[in-house]
Amino acid sequence: MRPCQKNKRGGQTMKKLLAFIMAAVMLLALTACGKKNGGNNDKPNGEGLSGDVTFMVIDSFNSDDNALQAATDAFMKANPNVHVTIEYVASTSIQEKFTTAALAGSGPDVIALDSAGWAVDAAAAGLLKPLDNELKPIADQFFEGPLSSGIYNGSCYSVPWYMNNEGLYYNKTILAAAGVENPPATWDELVDAIAKVKAAGYEGITMPYFFPSYYMYPFFYQAGCPIVDTTGAKPVSALMTDEGKAAWKYLCDLATTYDAYPESIKDATSWDSTYAPFMQGEVAFLFCGDWAYWSVEFNSEVDYGIAPMPAGKEAATLLGGYTLSINSNTKNYDAAWAYIQWLTAAEQSNVLESYGRISARIDTDTTELVKNYPHEATFIAQRESTMSRPSIINQSELDEMVSNAYKEVFLGTKDADTALADLDAKVSTFLHGLYS
Repeated sequence: MRPCQKNKRGGQTMKKLLAFIMAAVMLLALTACGKKNGGNNDKPNGEGLSGDVTFMVIDSFNSDDNALQAATDAFMKANPNVHVTIEYVASTSIQEKFTTAALAGSGPDVIALDSAGWAVDAAAAGLLKPLDNELKPIADQFFEGPLSSGIYNGSCYSVPWYMNNEGLYYNKTILAAAGVENPPATWDELVDAIAKVKAAGYEGITMPYFFPSYYMYPFFYQAGCPIVDTTGAKPVSALMTDEGKAAWKYLCDLATTYDAYPESIKDATSWDSTYAPFMQGEVAFLFCGDWAYWSVEFNSEVDYGIAPMPAGKEAATLLGGYTLSINSNTKNYDAAWAYIQWLTAAEQSNVLESYGRISARIDTDTTELVKNYPHEATFIAQRESTMSRPSIINQSELDEMVSNAYKEVFLGTKDADTALADLDAKVSTFLHGLYS
């Protein structure tokens, strides 16, 4: 089955939704911060659990061979007094549908949220139950990247479920023609490879021009820059640190000094148009997650491979995937938590495997997943170096600011130093407004 593509964030719908959420933050005065956990973690499955639980999840899990429903049926068999209903919603509308319902005092008991900041926004609006008592004792069972994506104000609001990350798709034919023996494994090797493929008459990199922050964040992490430093009492911009400047310079040099991108990406307004130059054999490299595989593999004749992200000072890539949270309006916390425990247990890893998804659990045996989905091997190998976006409120606004600043350099309307200084000022003002 083809995994769904990630929701494209940053559009007008998302802006309206986030404005709605931020209004709720003011109205509710961050009530989630002071709420107690809603249940008793000592209650084992099948003992004392009863009632109804509704689970809202993206509709790509509603397959003909529905492994999620089978796992849910098994949960209900083990807990005969609990009934679970799965509500499937399109990935493009699930966040808005949940937020609207939860703000009105209803909504599902359990919600699947994109790890790209959704849980933090919902927690800030008081829409999620804190899970500290339940999750902290088992936190070491999950990879750090997915785990950190659900932390707000020091509390855990989501349980890692499945993950993906960003990798380097490379055209084997172009690299051979350019005399590049192996896909680049470092920043220097990437620059060298770009110079050679351009000399051979090809372009270097296609990346999501409509959403370049997705492509950019790993380079900051590889330089040792978190973009936003969240270790202090309040988040602050880390863009003007030596590490931040180094990452920014490298990225801007790709656009200017090394002319790495084809002009055509300026017209790329979707993932499909981002893939196009790579699928047409014009570009050597595509930076993307595992979902690009389905387009490249089945809609092009390109001879390609997938490699880990080229490393800077350290290896790092960007987190994608979904986590599971409990609605603050739930009337059945214990059963909701038991269901989350069931879905995220090692014994249920085969459920995600059947959909071609990578479990966020450290102890998952991925042998069968790689056997059935060989392209996932690279993404699996990067799990430990997968990092989440900064855990801040309204994180998608940060994405947009970083993206726009990079476009200014690419389009030549600002030099790199000016664009970075202006970006740092905007991010600092943004963070001060959120956390003052």
